[in-house]
Amino acid sequence: MAANLEHAFALQAGGRLLEAESACRTVLAQTPSDDRALHLLGILAYQQGRLQEAVGWIAQAAAASPEKAAYRSNLGELQRLGGNPAEAARSCRVALAIQPIFPEARNNLGLALQTLGQWKEAEEAFRTALEQAPRFALAWNNLANLLRQSGRTDQAIATFRQALAVEPNHVQAHLNLGQLLLEQDTRDLLDEAMGHCRRAVELAPNLAEGHNNLGNVLRERNQLAEAEACYQRALQLAPGLAMAKNNLGQAMQEQGRLDEAEAWYLAATEGVPNNGRFLSNWASVSVDRECLHEAFERYQYAVKCDPACVQAHVGLGTVLQRLERWDEAEACLENALRQEPDATDAQCEIAQLHLHFGRLDEAEAAYRSALRSRPQSASALCGLALLRRGKLPEANRRAIERLLNDPTLSDPKKSPLHFALAAVLDAEKHHQEAATHLVSANRFRLVGDRRRARGYDPENHSEFVDRIAESFTDEHFARVEGWGERTRRPIFILGMPRSGTTLTEQILASHPDVYGAGELPLIGRAFDGLLDCLPQLTESVIREESHDILRELACLDTEHARITDKMPDNYLYVGFIATLFPRATIIHCRRDLRDVAVSCWLTGFQSIRWASDQEHVARRICDYHRLMAHWRRVLPGRMVEVDYETTVTDLEGTARRLVEAVGLPWDPACLAFHENQRPIRTASVTQVRQPIYTRSVGRWRHYTEALADVFQALEELLPPATEDESVRRVA
Repeated sequence: MAANLEHAFALQAGGRLLEAESACRTVLAQTPSDDRALHLLGILAYQQGRLQEAVGWIAQAAAASPEKAAYRSNLGELQRLGGNPAEAARSCRVALAIQPIFPEARNNLGLALQTLGQWKEAEEAFRTALEQAPRFALAWNNLANLLRQSGRTDQAIATFRQALAVEPNHVQAHLNLGQLLLEQDTRDLLDEAMGHCRRAVELAPNLAEGHNNLGNVLRERNQLAEAEACYQRALQLAPGLAMAKNNLGQAMQEQGRLDEAEAWYLAATEGVPNNGRFLSNWASVSVDRECLHEAFERYQYAVKCDPACVQAHVGLGTVLQRLERWDEAEACLENALRQEPDATDAQCEIAQLHLHFGRLDEAEAAYRSALRSRPQSASALCGLALLRRGKLPEANRRAIERLLNDPTLSDPKKSPLHFALAAVLDAEKHHQEAATHLVSANRFRLVGDRRRARGYDPENHSEFVDRIAESFTDEHFARVEGWGERTRRPIFILGMPRSGTTLTEQILASHPDVYGAGELPLIGRAFDGLLDCLPQLTESVIREESHDILRELACLDTEHARITDKMPDNYLYVGFIATLFPRATIIHCRRDLRDVAVSCWLTGFQSIRWASDQEHVARRICDYHRLMAHWRRVLPGRMVEVDYETTVTDLEGTARRLVEAVGLPWDPACLAFHENQRPIRTASVTQVRQPIYTRSVGRWRHYTEALADVFQALEELLPPATEDESVRRVA
């Protein structure tokens, strides 16, 4: 029988597992209590994926030879893998009672205790194993994993390196160290991470996790096609590997292939239904599609399924901010930080929340906290630069420059860094250098938008403007006269972006009888699809639409006599607004078109697609100009037109005119608009927290060379030059 058993061991060593199993069963048929055969049969069952059967065989081996500590140790590890860590720990302790100096059993005990959440005891077990066997690479690797899980990242990295010093070809240590270095989001460690992941794949080419981790590094280096190939290879080797499906979804999403990304995220959740990370990535597709209410529902589901997932709480808080549900957003983000105080994304979102409410010192503190956690955080550096501008510390500027010089950072990810550095240089009056960065910022933004199918079609927009002008005629207004709701409550503030709409709203919202609601999508949403059937609209339809909008405004506020909607693009719908609300105040904010062009080009808008292409900027402004001329012709005197240049040189005169136009008594609080702490989400969030200033008037002169083609296209729209050319503006 001994010969047959030795033959079984030889077959196992040669990878002929089924033959080895047959040989073991032959031995057991004649000697049912042969502990070596029982143990080997358990090992063979484990190697073939039959875990519960393996536990049974090795338990029989341990019962047959209770003095053999190795059987108890192996039984403990299989029990842990089978989801029974408490039994595993008991088995390992029995092994150690039999043989106290047994590093393998100590290591297995550490794994069981770690699974039970008894981290201190687990660490003691790993360290005892290493005292007994200093060159035990697997124990070094496991100790490093524990240190990583408990947040001691630097110690974990050093311990993984110790594992590799002991055993340079330890596959798991290479895998784990490569992934951990990648997660530090430190560009200096990216090459080292790549080296470890590649080595793991070389050592174990059929290990799916190795290809998955290599794909992660490649994706971070913007080598998306290569990353995708790695994830596909991982799934060939392990079709059920949910993490590879999730990561493949991320590679797809970064290429703008949103439908494919969503399908892969859902495939990942099929294997692991309540994984908050997978569900959060699924929700992020809705954010990319700008379906915020859908994103809210998905993130909310992710939090419900996995309350410990920081990513889900941050995602939900971010979406709630965009939906202007401020208190809920803050609660989500604070919850994320309670779970992970160094969560950089949460810290940056908290900073944004402070900015919206004008708490600039708190915003800066949050950005700096994020940078202490992650010194190369692009989000934190950009936010701090846009906040401090010309007062940005030199160390932070150098950090931005280092990121911009990193060849592994994709061009779209460099775009906000260029915008941020341009803002600093513009404030320092280094306009030529600022223009150089703005060219790159906008070019890279275009690359990212096109990759994600977010392009802008100027021809389509021009045709839309044509159709609006053709539809809202004198005949239309004669037909609908008297149809709309004759309330004065809503105030519509509109114009080009960066034309002073936020400043105008802030002045009015400082009046005790005015509620500033910010940018609302109500008018555009109500108008969607109506252009084709405008001639067929009836009075009842118009009244229903106006009542619906008033109800939505009432959901925001019922205490004030007036409520503002300062959606700039509502200039497209002036005729529709006048139809719905014939007595509502419509305020058109005007500004020198060249300053509008420069300011739009300087701003890294989240959702405006036309501002990054100079031809698109010029065409958008030209279309705006001719449509506003149309509204003046068909609705003479209907709009209150306010010039930015006049507002900043005569604040009180403009403020009194605005208050009178909306039918309210004068209140001097309108002159202290910068003290109003109402939330503001626009790009002007820091500007309107300051007293009035004139330095942005005539800003276009600093960029005459960079935007020469735009200014040439706008030249014929400008009135003749005055003695002070700085006040040239839309007529």
